[in-house]
Amino acid sequence: MKKVVRLFIGLSVLTMLMVCMTAVSFAGTGDDYAEVDFRAGIPGSVDYLNDDLEVTGDLVEQYFPELAEYDVADGVSFADALVAAHIDKYGEDKVKDHLAMSYNASWQAVTVEKQFDHSYVGFYYQNNTSIPVAVTGQKVADDDVLFAGSYSDYNYTDLFAHFSKDNVLMKKGDDLEMSLSVDNWGTALVPATAEFYSVNLVTLEKTKIEDAVFDKGSVKLHFADKGVYAIVADGEVEYESTDWSTMQPITVKAQYAGAICRVNVDVDPAKKFLVSFAAGMPGSYDYINELMWVRSDLVETYFPEMADYECAGTSFADAMVAAHIAKYGKDKVKDNLAFGGKDWVSKQFGHTLCGIYALNGALIGNGANTDAIQEYDKLYVGSYSDETYADLFYSLVEDDISTTVGKTVTIDLNVNNWGTPVAPTDVKVKLLDGETYELTDLADAVYEDGKITVKFNETGAYRIAVEGTVTYEADYGSGPFTQVGKIMGSYAYVEVTEAKPATPKITSAKRNSKTKATVKWAKAKNAKKYEVAYKMKGAKKWTTKKTSSTKIVLKKLKAKKAYQVKVRSINGSVKSAYSKVKTIKAK
Repeated sequence: MKKVVRLFIGLSVLTMLMVCMTAVSFAGTGDDYAEVDFRAGIPGSVDYLNDDLEVTGDLVEQYFPELAEYDVADGVSFADALVAAHIDKYGEDKVKDHLAMSYNASWQAVTVEKQFDHSYVGFYYQNNTSIPVAVTGQKVADDDVLFAGSYSDYNYTDLFAHFSKDNVLMKKGDDLEMSLSVDNWGTALVPATAEFYSVNLVTLEKTKIEDAVFDKGSVKLHFADKGVYAIVADGEVEYESTDWSTMQPITVKAQYAGAICRVNVDVDPAKKFLVSFAAGMPGSYDYINELMWVRSDLVETYFPEMADYECAGTSFADAMVAAHIAKYGKDKVKDNLAFGGKDWVSKQFGHTLCGIYALNGALIGNGANTDAIQEYDKLYVGSYSDETYADLFYSLVEDDISTTVGKTVTIDLNVNNWGTPVAPTDVKVKLLDGETYELTDLADAVYEDGKITVKFNETGAYRIAVEGTVTYEADYGSGPFTQVGKIMGSYAYVEVTEAKPATPKITSAKRNSKTKATVKWAKAKNAKKYEVAYKMKGAKKWTTKKTSSTKIVLKKLKAKKAYQVKVRSINGSVKSAYSKVKTIKAK
């Protein structure tokens, strides 16, 4: 049983520590989940910002197993979120280089000794309120706003500050008015000075907002341009404290940290949603994700200069950014993706010969920024193989297929020259590995007259892709000419299961003796085994037995009692319905 957890703050000339008093508890699991807005920093700087940090309840147990018994009994703890933020910022293998927590036996407490490389830790706030327990003992929930603060020096005099608004959606050209308050551990203070900065959401660099107005705790900011901004405050605060060496009252002049407001200016606030995304070039793939989360503010965050060209809602370009984040990490997006104008992409997945863009199998011709996408759309991004730009897009019309072992599947292959169908040559049907992106020949696959036929002899999930060449007539205004290129496009996902077996028919169910009975049935198509269920007539519970035969002898029956029996077929993990119930007469 877990004790009540307390947070103690002690101030001396030498040190100030935040601890969590705990006894043994049962740790959370990976099934526990929360999505939070996590911020971290010290006075004058921001260490981390993520308004959709995904946290599972087993992170402390994974990275600090020695602390598992002190974490929350169920759900997600502040400490789990602290670990998740370090994973997101530094990578899974670098967490413990930047974050340290340990159990202090003499104090019977868990202490955070380092976070985001700072050793002067720390103050922790949840929804702008100081948490009454330290990080391992405090539960967090979806949409919570969390702040992990680090002090600027060993004096530990810095305080937490917050705006009256955390997340704002507003129109371009409007003013944002809010208040700024400093929390002296329960007492609200008005800061003596305040300067305001816009933080780059990717690099976390600060740019001073020159036209900001601050008066007695009131803040007024003007936004002339569309985009996504993180606004932070920096300054000094004065408050009454105690000189612990003399025990005399003193006035402390300190800094504050934590005041962060995320502002979306003319950006659709729609929740993120799932799409299917694939990218590549002829004969290869750069990225595959069958269910990828996309938010509507990603272009505004990473490419604010493109904000005015974005369509309403979530754009194809937002999904492009999401895919590059997933493949390369947040800090490498702009090394591999670039926009050259309001309606074209100049680099994608490191390729500068781009691009072909298809939405649900149809080419889109006016650039990634201006096309809105919807939940579960299928997106493809293509890069050309050379400077002739002769490659064309192909689509597999049936791209999400369920079939059974041994059954022939037919898939239509369409190659599109920007509206004109083209017949490909030298077509090779390939299997695509969804993790390594490797292409291998698919045995027994046949292509003829625009159709692919294939069958699978084993269950599993398969991805079918195509390689080939096209020869077609082109005319760019200087006269027609013959162009030769390759084809590229997305893939068909094929799930192969065992064929559903037919329901068997019982042909005989007779007593051999007082305690035995023989049940027979006709062989059912696609059946590899059979499951026989029987019970005494009037009973509720069935007893089951399996066999590969088409008959079974039931033993240890009770004399003078009638029984009921039914049979169903099994093929791998697939089962038929049960047969009609037959009655075995008493004997």
